Amino acid sequence: IHFFTDKNSPLQVGIMTYAEGKEVQPHYHASRTTQGSGTQEVLIVKTGRMKARFYSAVHRTLIDEKDLGAGDILILLTGGHGFTIAPGSSVIEVKQGPYLEHGDKIQIDSKAPSSH
Repeated sequence: IHFFTDKNSPLQVGIMTYAEGKEVQPHYHASRTTQGSGTQEVLIVKTGRMKARFYSAVHRTLIDEKDLGAGDILILLTGGHGFTIAPGSSVIEVKQGPYLEHGDKIQIDSKAPSSH
């Protein structure tokens, strides 16, 4: 297993690559309390394309942007972000729960000056 995230990250994301016929023994994970700050997310572009924009959470300014296509994986651990998703695209999102309908998102003015 190759993890993309640091072993201390509150969200662990990795890829399992096994030789043909490898079997993972049935198991469950012991109950434990984990703590983290903020909400981490993983986005997987299933089909189509999207543009991801990354913002400084402190200065609320644009830091960078990337074009993503089918098969790309985006791991968001800190900072702000925004997306433009092409019509007909499908993106899978994974993040910690529970989902809070109110008070979870802090909006960033997308017209703020860029820092790049």
